Parts: sequence; C-alpha cells; structure tokens
Amino acid sequence: TYSLVLNQFAQDGTLYNSDFKRFNARANAVIKKGRWEVRTGMGFANENQNYEPWEILNQAIKYKPYQQVLDPNQDVISNAGNALGPELNQINWVAESLLNVDNGKTDRFNGNIMVEYEILEGFKIASRIGSSNSNTLRTQIRPYIRYLDFDGEVLNPNNSQILQINARATSLILENMLNYSKDFGEHSIKLLALFSREEYNN
Repeated sequence: TYSLVLNQFAQDGTLYNSDFKRFNARANAVIKKGRWEVRTGMGFANENQNYEPWEILNQAIKYKPYQQVLDPNQDVISNAGNALGPELNQINWVAESLLNVDNGKTDRFNGNIMVEYEILEGFKIASRIGSSNSNTLRTQIRPYIRYLDFDGEVLNPNNSQILQINARATSLILENMLNYSKDFGEHSIKLLALFSREEYNN
C-alpha cells in the first residue's frame, strides 16, 4: 500500500512586508508478506517566511502628523533636524522599518521505518528507527539611510546592520518492541515490552 501527498501553501501577512510560503511532501508505504510487515514514511518541507518589521504598528501610531512623509523606497531623508533628538530617532525607526528585510528559510526532513515479525499467533517483535533534521537560515538587513540636517550635512555616518542566524536540529529515535495480545472469550490480554532510545541535538 502506497500513498503520496503534496501540498503548497502561501499567505500574505496582515502587517507590512510579511508573508509565509510552504511546500511539503509526504510518502508512506506498507508492505506485508507472510509473517512480515514493513512500514516506511518520509516527509520533506520547505518554508520561506518574511517577518514584519518589529513594532511597526506601535511606531506608526507614535509618528507625529507634522513629520515628513516617508516613502518606503527612499534611503535619503532631508531636513531631518539639526541634532540627534527624539524626533530624528522617531523618523529613523519608522524609515528603517519600512526598508528592513527579515527573511527566514527552513528545510525539514524526517523519515522512519518499522519492521515487524509475527513469531507466533498474537506474539510479535518489531523494531523502528526514525530520524528528523531541520536547517534554518534567517537573514536580517537594516539598510543604510542617510539623514541630512537643514544645511545638507549628514547626521549619521553609519547605522546599517546585517545579522544572520543559522540553526540546525536533529533527532534520532530507536525502538524495539515485544507485543503479545490474546482474546479469552469476553476477556483480552495485552502485554508490551519496549526499549526506546532518543537523541536530540541543536
């Protein structure tokens, strides 16, 4: 018995510059022959997410109505003032938020296989091994924006930043089982002996 599932999902975020896309695939198979049974499964997923600028709504609410209109594509702001005061900090925060890039990409894979053998009627032995891993790369870019005072002098010589975060997670699970089940008229008995080992690395 075989099954294959493919899925694609995409959604725009409710806040500026945010969205999420995912593609995933899943394949399963069950093979039975005599006293043997083998079950396998594999899954893969690819995710791409753009995160909204941090506190963009809060900063937009604080932005004063008499401050200059900000274009999401502009990287030069004129007449920003004569000093690094509260108003310039406010312009700085909102302007950088509009140009900010915050993207995360994740690949996930998992697979497992179980082999079961019926030694006697109602008495089975089985082994299962499963593994999964995920790799994530998140990139945050705060581009350089020039702020000019009333005389055209640059107020901030450098305020740009790039941050990359790499994360990897793996897991391994091993299980060995002895299973016994028997019906006695209106009664039934089930016994299970299990050895399990799990390992996780991040």
